[in-house]
Amino acid sequence: MKESPYWNPRHETMPRDQIEALQVHKLKNLVAWAEARVPWQAARLKAAGVTADSIRSLKDLRRIPMMTRDEWMQAQLDKPPFSAMAPSSASGARTTPARKSAASCSPAAT
Repeated sequence: MKESPYWNPRHETMPRDQIEALQVHKLKNLVAWAEARVPWQAARLKAAGVTADSIRSLKDLRRIPMMTRDEWMQAQLDKPPFSAMAPSSASGARTTPARKSAASCSPAAT
């Protein structure tokens, strides 16, 4: 097998418009996930007028509010140990990282 200079040739060699479309798709998925599973972040996104459906281009990243250190620290004080930023327990999300198997780290597994 010929060695490639790319880790993921399919994505790394896409035309620019396709890369941007993929990035917008992933951003929409991330915002939808946060809306559904992280009430604290969902409230911040809603206050900024950001929804998964409102994401149209990478320029929409500018509308997503940045978290400040003060917000982070206050959330830790309000609801320790994982703060209000942790996914809700009803979402089925883990509060501790899953261990990766060697197979899940290979490019073929992603």
